[in-house]
Amino acid sequence: MKRPIDVHSRANVHQICLRRSAFRSRQGRHHTPFIQQRRFSHLQTIPLPRIPQPAEASEDQEIKDGLVVVPMAEDSKTLDSLLRFCYPSTLADDPNLEVLEDVIDVLEAAKKYSLESLEKKICRTLSNPKILEAEPLRCFAIAHRGDLREETRLAAKYTLSLPLVPSWFNEIGLITAADLLALLTYHRKCGDAISLARADALQVQNHCTVLMFSNTPTSTKPAYAAAPFDHAKADIILRSSDNVDFRIFKLFLSLASPFFETLFDLPQPAKAKEDQKTKDGLVVVPVTECSKTLDALLRFCYPSTLTDDPNLEVLEDVTDVLEAAKKYSLESLEKKICRTLSNPKILNAESLRFFAIAHRGGLREETRLAAKYTLTQSLVPSWFKEIGLITAADLLALLTYHRFCGDAVYALKTDMSWIKTHYGSNQGCAWLSGQSYSNNRFNNCSCPRSLVPKFLLFNSWSLQWWEDFMEETFVELRDKPCKATIENHVEKAVQSVKGRNCPTCSPHIEGGMQGLTELFTKKLDEVISQFELDFTSQVKSQIPDEDSSRQAMGEETGSNIESDFGL
Repeated sequence: MKRPIDVHSRANVHQICLRRSAFRSRQGRHHTPFIQQRRFSHLQTIPLPRIPQPAEASEDQEIKDGLVVVPMAEDSKTLDSLLRFCYPSTLADDPNLEVLEDVIDVLEAAKKYSLESLEKKICRTLSNPKILEAEPLRCFAIAHRGDLREETRLAAKYTLSLPLVPSWFNEIGLITAADLLALLTYHRKCGDAISLARADALQVQNHCTVLMFSNTPTSTKPAYAAAPFDHAKADIILRSSDNVDFRIFKLFLSLASPFFETLFDLPQPAKAKEDQKTKDGLVVVPVTECSKTLDALLRFCYPSTLTDDPNLEVLEDVTDVLEAAKKYSLESLEKKICRTLSNPKILNAESLRFFAIAHRGGLREETRLAAKYTLTQSLVPSWFKEIGLITAADLLALLTYHRFCGDAVYALKTDMSWIKTHYGSNQGCAWLSGQSYSNNRFNNCSCPRSLVPKFLLFNSWSLQWWEDFMEETFVELRDKPCKATIENHVEKAVQSVKGRNCPTCSPHIEGGMQGLTELFTKKLDEVISQFELDFTSQVKSQIPDEDSSRQAMGEETGSNIESDFGL
């Protein structure tokens, strides 16, 4: 067996002894050229004693067998693996890393000592099937962070053995929320391909693009803003990025913002500098915000006797004003602006973006409210602009909450007691069974019955339209557990029954289904209220895992599917 990392009689030239401090003493002599070539550059600056005169070494410098002892932070196992990578193959084989923790430890050491070429070599050990099968998500995160294209794709494939929304994992901080969303989108597409008996090669778009928003000037000649920012007695001018001049009072901004208070308290030179812009005898301060954003921000700062707070009904406006408030240290204003996010118009249209902004702003109640509104969207949503405001762990917490809500609502399909209790008997919901009561007897309509009923209530049979309605509704509720899902399927069922022109069902279906919608929605809200969004670990509730159709993906189909993260 090759043993280069022990006492070697020819370890001369510059000789050092590496020791793992705070662990059991395990030392080895090393040829300095080997480790210097691997970029242990900082070791070259260590003061080495002049051999054979160790007496001249500094008092705190440990010497052993005439060699300098360098304490290392790594344990012996990590250091052994790292050094085997550094030594030529004629002296030592590369270490066999079969446990993910070992890979991580050696990788961290390689980064620490600037072994850049070695980092990718270590990361490629992530292709070890033992590691991939045991820790696919962690492998994915490490490989993607290390820019390893093939290893990332391979790890993405192995994650298909996990539930669509996985549990939290240690390395989640290595990837962004956009990375996680791309992975889950790939997972969902694979599942959809299997359910549709397709084996198409699916490409996942990498949305890890940082969007830079800029305001393009629309005019070259400055114009004045509208009242109240055109006052003749103003004492300073703020000029927006699109060349609109706001004549304002320093006092109002100083009271609202410590940033402006400090800025305006700075001593001003008696004579303006050459590069200092002035207009009408007032100093002009250029700002990067556009006139629309600046107008809204200043209206928050001015007293209500002069102007009302702006009405922010478009999420982009809220985001821009919020960023300006953060920039100018308007802390009390940040939360006031964020509360405008509770506007139902914004919540219904942009719940995910709302969630990201509210969570980033530390608004607990607004974040929870937004999370509930996200239930109107699919479990794995589309990419959204503000995804960069949250971490992958934040997104996973949201999707875990979503999954738990969906699975809990879906579980209602196996228990019809909540419907039976409400109606009491067959007479209370005769319209559901296609029956009419006359001459002291029930008469059955001619609408098709289900041969294999799943949603029986009070009879031994069930109408086919009722079976279809319940099955389709619950399937979609698992993905979108919200009132809108129920209402959409109720409307579809009503139109279907009316289209048959059944004299028994058609006259009563609309009124009956309206009452069922109210019952269904009330039950849905009751179930969802049991769950709470939790960013610390998991949603505070326990429900069974998803069924096998969501947990496992076929090997044959997955083999031709690639995950492209634009590496």
